[in-house]
Amino acid sequence: MPCVSVTSHFSTSLSIFHSSSSSTFRLYQIPCHPTKQSKPKHHRLCKVSCNTIPNEEGKPSNNSAEKNRRDILIGLGGLYGASTLAVNPLAIAAPAAPDFKACGDPQLPADVPSTVCCPPQYSSPIDFELPSRTSLRVRPAAQFVDDTYIAKYKKALGIMRSLPPEDPRSFTQQANIHCAYCNGAYKQVGFPDLKLQVHNSWLFFPFHRWYLYFYERILGSLIDDPDFSIPYWNWDNPKDPGAGSVENVPHTPVHLWTGDKRQPHRENMGIFYAAGRDPLFYAHHANVDRMWNIWKTVPGGKRRDFTKPDWLEASFLFYDENKNLVQVKVKDSVDSKKLGLKNKPKRRRPKGKKVALADSFGVGAARAAEATSVKFPLTLDSKVSILVKRPKLLRSQKEKEEEEEVLVIEGIEFDMEKGVKFDVFINDEDEKGITDLLEDLEAEDDESVVVTLVPKYGEGLITIQNIKIDFITE
Repeated sequence: MPCVSVTSHFSTSLSIFHSSSSSTFRLYQIPCHPTKQSKPKHHRLCKVSCNTIPNEEGKPSNNSAEKNRRDILIGLGGLYGASTLAVNPLAIAAPAAPDFKACGDPQLPADVPSTVCCPPQYSSPIDFELPSRTSLRVRPAAQFVDDTYIAKYKKALGIMRSLPPEDPRSFTQQANIHCAYCNGAYKQVGFPDLKLQVHNSWLFFPFHRWYLYFYERILGSLIDDPDFSIPYWNWDNPKDPGAGSVENVPHTPVHLWTGDKRQPHRENMGIFYAAGRDPLFYAHHANVDRMWNIWKTVPGGKRRDFTKPDWLEASFLFYDENKNLVQVKVKDSVDSKKLGLKNKPKRRRPKGKKVALADSFGVGAARAAEATSVKFPLTLDSKVSILVKRPKLLRSQKEKEEEEEVLVIEGIEFDMEKGVKFDVFINDEDEKGITDLLEDLEAEDDESVVVTLVPKYGEGLITIQNIKIDFITE
């Protein structure tokens, strides 16, 4: 996918889609302030949105361990959000495991009624065994499902909702899983003073993969269809429907956009304890899970899962479709095919149409950019296309593997008390890195690329100091 890196004036590293102010999809209710770092970090994505949500509460906290949710999925280059581990002691134990018997009250905003998130204790844990399936369950893109699939999904959810709330397979208990693991209800085995937190840590991806895995198995068993799989909400495809469809912004902003702003904490999707109560949560995270697989296929072979035992041996507890309490480990989740799962590829645009798009979008936009004579600093008050020169042309295959070509947007300035968002396009809308994109469009020897910035809201409130192309080595 086209690569984008962003630096801001109040933080030398700011992912373009990162919420720099306090968001309502957070674990704790304190403002999040930018911090200075000595070296910019590069985060990559295809079509990018810059988004910030005003602080609605700003309640101070006396607990130094409490921290807003941010950098959960900071881009496919910073996949696990592990950069936040040092400042989030809630996520540190080696290897982490929930103390099932010590599950207690979750940490919730003061104005939220008391909620019991802990699961019922039906049985003692059994160890997970990889399935012996010979075929893979295929998750479809939500926009391509047919009426038959929708009817089947509605039936499964209806049965799940009709189960007694104390049944670990019920929709109530499935929703509570997110609350228990994400709002500090669990303490960690061997660390009685340390609450388990799967966000802002390297546990984010494997936990949610396991969460969906058992949710999916339960739904399938309720309708006697072992091949049933949930859809993924393909919000990374700008052509697809939905509130977040034009926002190729993994994870948190989608939670914010789909939470109900009429509710005090954007319930349900907009806050940890309630997010699992919305069926959209599972389709959203199915796409986030898909991103984990995509990240590992980026050319160059540099993106690999962690190999440390503390990560591989970390464990979680989930009830399966037979009400068995199952202990799972991260190491068994890293290959989704071993879990009997794959995602149905989204439909690709034929190459002829891509080249036609390049001709119409790239060349036309380039001429428009030259005609408007864009000057920096740039106030983003309307759609603007900018011709950005490439410092190197026709690189060898070895050079491409050693250095990644990225787009750098420098000095983004905006009012943190006001909501702003903008999209970034690079020549095309497909999920390709700049190098792959230019090769596909037969434009690798072009001296420039066209970058188009499209403000979605908060026009005139964003200033950008510079845009350039650079090469980075990971």
